[in-house]
Amino acid sequence: MSDIKKKQHYVWRHYLKPWANNQQIWTYFKEEGKIIMSGLMSVALEKHFYKLIEFSDSEENFLRNYIEHTSPAVVKGLNLDFLTLFTVHYKLKKQLDANSNPKIDKDSIREEIKKLEHNLMENAHGKVEALGFELLKCQSLEDLKSLEDNDKIYDAIMFLCFQYFRTKSMKKSVLQSFEGDRYEELAKKNLEYYKLLYGYYIS
Repeated sequence: MSDIKKKQHYVWRHYLKPWANNQQIWTYFKEEGKIIMSGLMSVALEKHFYKLIEFSDSEENFLRNYIEHTSPAVVKGLNLDFLTLFTVHYKLKKQLDANSNPKIDKDSIREEIKKLEHNLMENAHGKVEALGFELLKCQSLEDLKSLEDNDKIYDAIMFLCFQYFRTKSMKKSVLQSFEGDRYEELAKKNLEYYKLLYGYYIS
């Protein structure tokens, strides 16, 4: 596995490239109130932005039950798979801590789990973004006909869905459904996973 990816972008660099000149782009830094020329690799990023978080047992049980009872049948399995994916890192840690086999190199395994914790969603977003390249190359209705292949259509739809669900309006919609509910705080915490899944920068 590769090293931990510290600088993780929440805006796809491919979107920024048309505004750049020789990989340099004018950038407004809000906190400093400055506009300076920066490299594409140095903007719209945050260290460990996609790092996985940890749920308590009760929180995870709630999320599993919520998925079981509210997900349409066609995507229920997928949603449960995502929950498993998002919780595997700290379960592996617990299993490792409970293992007393002296032959196991725990330090080495902990390092691999740490890489999983930091890199998993960063790598996943890279793959999702790659799905959009064929669609973004289209400049006419004639070009769109090239997507009639089933695999290309699937890739394009997957890409568009991720772009839609990472919007601010979707964030608000998710939170509104929990306003005043006893699980409102959990919903806010769960938006960290919404960010991880869709790459939305939650302010």
